[in-house]
Amino acid sequence: MKGFIIDATYRIIDNQSFIFLFGRLENNQSFLAMAKYEPYFYIKLIDIKKLPKSVRYEKTNYKNFKNEPVVRIILDSPKEITLLRSELEENSIECYEADIRFTQRFLIDKNIKSTINIEGDFQLGEFTDRIYQDQEISSIEFKPELKTFSIDIETDIEGKKLYSIAIYSKDYKKVLLISKKPVKDAEIFSSEEDLLEKFKKIILEEDPDILTGWNFIDFDLNYLKNLFKKHKIPFILGRINHPCRINIEKDFFRTSKASIPGRIVLDALSLL
Repeated sequence: MKGFIIDATYRIIDNQSFIFLFGRLENNQSFLAMAKYEPYFYIKLIDIKKLPKSVRYEKTNYKNFKNEPVVRIILDSPKEITLLRSELEENSIECYEADIRFTQRFLIDKNIKSTINIEGDFQLGEFTDRIYQDQEISSIEFKPELKTFSIDIETDIEGKKLYSIAIYSKDYKKVLLISKKPVKDAEIFSSEEDLLEKFKKIILEEDPDILTGWNFIDFDLNYLKNLFKKHKIPFILGRINHPCRINIEKDFFRTSKASIPGRIVLDALSLL
């Protein structure tokens, strides 16, 4: 089955590292491909005598630019790379490729750019249509049709009261509105809590690949996150049962970021 990667991340499960590839399949279903994968980097073969005894390594046929043989250092968690690298460099051991991100390392090793072919059985997921675990993944050419939701919220002038959430896409248009009276072409709610629950349900059921809007991360998404917290609703809008994370930057020269597992968040203001 051909698929397009929307988001690549990892999780630690039972002290083992798993790559999580989220995306959209050629049959228009969403997918999560999980693959057990060990983080690694390289040092010179001559330096292995300086290694702590607990560190695993294996010999390779690779050499550095000085034509010196190198060995692969293998770890259980990507976070261990930073710690071990610092320790080794303090002992004058040069580390190679230790700065490559774990997910990027997997894609490089598999020669994957953005599209893949997945062979094997799958399970039905709660937040994702198909979950593939440790199945054969290979690079392939494929042009997907992704689902984009443009989202906009309206509040009072002081930003203390939510009025509405509007969702727009090619095939889906919806306005969620707090009101005491019926309003044409809008779905009416009596409280913020009910509106938020409906919004969450829509995102999980309609399963968009991309969420976007104007000043979307700094205002809309961050505002919603605080409302979810206020009403004690889990802020889970992604393709796994994991809370969304938002990092708001105050520096003009840095852009805020939002992580919704399995989806891409694009802020139109930042892009412009």
